[in-house]
Amino acid sequence: MPPNSAYLGWLKRLRQGADRHQAQTSRDPKEVAVVIAKALEARRPHFRYRVGPFAKLDYFLRGKVPTKLIRRGTTRYLGLPLARW
Repeated sequence: MPPNSAYLGWLKRLRQGADRHQAQTSRDPKEVAVVIAKALEARRPHFRYRVGPFAKLDYFLRGKVPTKLIRRGTTRYLGLPLARW
């Protein structure tokens, strides 16, 4: 990205927020391996498997909460300035 880009500050905040989120919520590789083993051993495996509280929350909220509200919550959680969608 060019050093004089109008999006440089936004991108910097996005990366900081994503790094902070990853540090707080990253899963233990063993937990992920257990879910993968479960999928491999399943007689009729699911299309998707959820690992961790955020994935489960996202799955639960999908279709029940408006996308705009989820985007706003994610934007605030990551510490980004609000944008119009």
